[in-house]
Amino acid sequence: MNDSGPICQKVNSNILFNSTNSQIRHLSLIVVMNQLKK
Repeated sequence: MNDSGPICQKVNSNILFNSTNSQIRHLSLIVVMNQLKK
């Protein structure tokens, strides 16, 4: 029962990390597309 806290936090931070990663990838893709348009 004691382990549930840290594991939950770990999973939550992983989800958060993954979502920020995809947002960063999306943003960098937009930047690249803008550079190509010029």
